[in-house]
Amino acid sequence: MADRPDLFRRLRDLPVVGRAADWGLGPSAVPKNTKRAGSRIAGLKATESVCPYCAVGCGQIVYTREGELVDIEGNPRSPINQGTLCPKGAACRYAAAAASRCCGIRRHRSSSRDVLRPN
Repeated sequence: MADRPDLFRRLRDLPVVGRAADWGLGPSAVPKNTKRAGSRIAGLKATESVCPYCAVGCGQIVYTREGELVDIEGNPRSPINQGTLCPKGAACRYAAAAASRCCGIRRHRSSSRDVLRPN
């Protein structure tokens, strides 16, 4: 008996059945607007990173264009998350690009009296 891939290949070779089996599949299924739009990450620099939230260490791929953050997605090569991200990890992009984000060093100065004062 023929295995399934061979059976499907032979069915697709039949004139009428093969055309019916290809409906909605293959290159003909892609709309012209989608073909013209191209890939959303074409021309972007991809950098592997780690999610900054919890201590799990999920892998991320960070896409940038001219130093500006464009997109973040899960890294499928990461054995921890295997390409998936939790909602917080997926929203890292918005936290990193927020206008209210502190980009400098913040120091808290306390006097030695405050530090050494007993309760």
